[in-house]
Amino acid sequence: MTIPVYLLYLAAGRLLTWLIQTAGPLKPVWKAHPLLAELAACDLCLGFWVYLALALAYRGGKLFGLWPDLLERAILAALSALGAHLVRLGWEDRFGVTVIK
Repeated sequence: MTIPVYLLYLAAGRLLTWLIQTAGPLKPVWKAHPLLAELAACDLCLGFWVYLALALAYRGGKLFGLWPDLLERAILAALSALGAHLVRLGWEDRFGVTVIK
């Protein structure tokens, strides 16, 4: 996976995570069970599953070539979800607005 493809993978995963969290038609799904509501509220948790789905859909060949393919895709998803989560937290801390009531 080249760097531009990986950056596109990161951006697509973060966008999909945000869209899944905020989409109106999915609100009843998130309210159906407390665990689903918890999953929707957690960027890192939901992001892992989104990035894993994107990694499994990636057909560009071997990712790293060090471990079995499925393990590499799970590692890529975990590290990507963590990285995107940390970037979101940093962005929110730097440019976010805090309202004190």
